[in-house]
Amino acid sequence: MLTKDSGRGTALVVDDTRFNRQLLGSLLLKEGYDVVEAENGQDALDKLEDLQADIIFMDVVMPVMDGYETTRKIKATHSDDFIPVIFITGLNDDESLVRCIESGGDDFISKPFRESVLKAKVKAMERIRDLYRERKYLLSYMQRDQEIAEQVFQTAVTNDEKALAAIKHKVNPATTFSGDILLTSYGPTGDLHVLLGDFTGHGLAAAIGALPLSDVFHAMSKKGFAVQDIVVSLNAKLAHALPDGMFMAGCYACIKSDGKSIEIWNGGMNDITIINRETMEVRESFPSNAVPLGIIPELGGMEKPHLVMVKPDDAILLYSDGVVEEENSDGEPFGVSRLLEAVKSSNHIDHVIDEVNQRLDTFCEGTEQADDVSIVVVPVQPYQQRRTALDSEVTRELLQGQWCWSLVLKGAQLGRVEPVPLAIAQIADLIKSDGHAETLFTILTELYVNALDHGILGLDSSIKETELGFIEYFELREKKLAEIQEGMIRFDIKLEDSRRGLGIRMRVQDSGPGFDYQKTIDALEQNSGNSGRGIALVNELASSLSYSGDGNIVEAFYMLS
Repeated sequence: MLTKDSGRGTALVVDDTRFNRQLLGSLLLKEGYDVVEAENGQDALDKLEDLQADIIFMDVVMPVMDGYETTRKIKATHSDDFIPVIFITGLNDDESLVRCIESGGDDFISKPFRESVLKAKVKAMERIRDLYRERKYLLSYMQRDQEIAEQVFQTAVTNDEKALAAIKHKVNPATTFSGDILLTSYGPTGDLHVLLGDFTGHGLAAAIGALPLSDVFHAMSKKGFAVQDIVVSLNAKLAHALPDGMFMAGCYACIKSDGKSIEIWNGGMNDITIINRETMEVRESFPSNAVPLGIIPELGGMEKPHLVMVKPDDAILLYSDGVVEEENSDGEPFGVSRLLEAVKSSNHIDHVIDEVNQRLDTFCEGTEQADDVSIVVVPVQPYQQRRTALDSEVTRELLQGQWCWSLVLKGAQLGRVEPVPLAIAQIADLIKSDGHAETLFTILTELYVNALDHGILGLDSSIKETELGFIEYFELREKKLAEIQEGMIRFDIKLEDSRRGLGIRMRVQDSGPGFDYQKTIDALEQNSGNSGRGIALVNELASSLSYSGDGNIVEAFYMLS
């Protein structure tokens, strides 16, 4: 090895003729290079295992391994770095020169060469090499920044780890940032909310809309807003925040806390599929029934979810386009049929995602992932959260700011406004305690639903005794709510220091004719139907429950301490 302390780098000279190596080496030494010699192609490859060459000069015709094959192997094994290869050849026919370039050579010099030409070629290759290295450094620096940003981004988006742990999921981005987004959250009564979204494109640009979307989703679901209201707000947020031409297809599943029914909404995604966990076969599929979010400011009725009765051995399958549209080397997409075949072959709900990923990898072997791939499996089961331990004490200092909160809804407002989340948000803020929110939400929801459904809409709970009747009940409810023009419900909620202790008194009054609530309680004690169960639940959770008037005024007192 010939060296000269110039900092210009190391040149590898590959030639089977010693005189040629020494001649070229001396010229390169004058130019400030350290020089390493190799007498054939295999010798060059051996030396490159322990050597970081900055430029290579390659003879064409050599024993053991010629210059063409050697260059191809160098370029293959050093694809992450740019090492210029200049062919030094006595061949001057066009075919030989073309082969030099096709084998990966970056330039060539014909023998005999002039020193001035060599210098010019070397400087040109150095400029290209240095530009490549600078680009590689900047890309590496940018990649590191993106990875840090992606970690911060995922922390901000993933707001409810407990809800995320309740499902099976895999989000595999095509780049550092994923254009697919998975959001999960528990509502105050234990309903599990799951949203899988797919923004147009992928990468950082596609992920930008996830932050405002996540904020709205988690805030509203945790306060107990209905799926329909959440979808409306998500659409409005994205329509305002996203640039023209960008939107998000999404599918939403809300599994009720008792595990007996779900609400689903599909805007531009693949079918929401319900599978049987025993046979792993499809039981029912629900195609898109709405436009994706963010395209138009108002969905015009397309925000309404489907109510579906489910069974304990069911599971919900959600997936993004990337799963079924990934192509093999022949340009054939993976497709829905292969996906469902993989689901069935998994034999168990816990193995679905691994089976699908394995088959997808095998099918697409040798091709680059073109889109983000996301699969979500939600087992249907009761999702009632373990009740948060209530605060052992609520100090009497609260009484220094004694308060009451009232709200009156009339006519068409009853079909548009969700009052319970509004009330709970006020209560939680005023008493500065989250430990009671879940129970208070349940009590207020039952009182309000009874007042609205029976007092205002005149619905008969006995309809819900069968599975078909359950769906019929809510379809009739939606129809009546859309048409409602009269009626009133009033909320009065206050902090009260009773003889038994500090608590929240909730009074709900409706303008309806009332009902025989005692008869309902008596009937509930005799069967396990759906009718009247809300009253019994409130009676269990509240410290006291009383009706007045004709049954259209109800008061519940909930003890804080």
